[in-house]
Amino acid sequence: FMYFVLVCLFFFFFKQKTAYEMLRSLVGSEMCIRDRETIVSRLMKFLNEANDEFLRGYLVKNICSVAEQYSTNAKWYVDTMNRILEVGADHVPQATIQGVLKLIAEGEGEDEAMDAELRTYLSLIHI
Repeated sequence: FMYFVLVCLFFFFFKQKTAYEMLRSLVGSEMCIRDRETIVSRLMKFLNEANDEFLRGYLVKNICSVAEQYSTNAKWYVDTMNRILEVGADHVPQATIQGVLKLIAEGEGEDEAMDAELRTYLSLIHI
């Protein structure tokens, strides 16, 4: 019976990991840019349900990667990073945290009006 339970757990872990890998394989594709919010949302769902620390770290790393590489909107990026920090702060790379803090403090630096809008938005959501 114990052997059966171990086989089932092994299969369950790798079946879920396959789903994570499939989502992660979309990263870098044109589809990822278009569907980044859906991909991050699904990965966040997996993260919220994950109990294994290794898996949590893996998911956080991948969510950060998608958010950093494919964000086209500073508000979405900060919201996403805030959600990640709420659930998996121990696994977020230090460089990512510094990047978020720099974005909040300095803005994107390209358009002062957009930076002011971002700061107003952030003050309204109390980051």
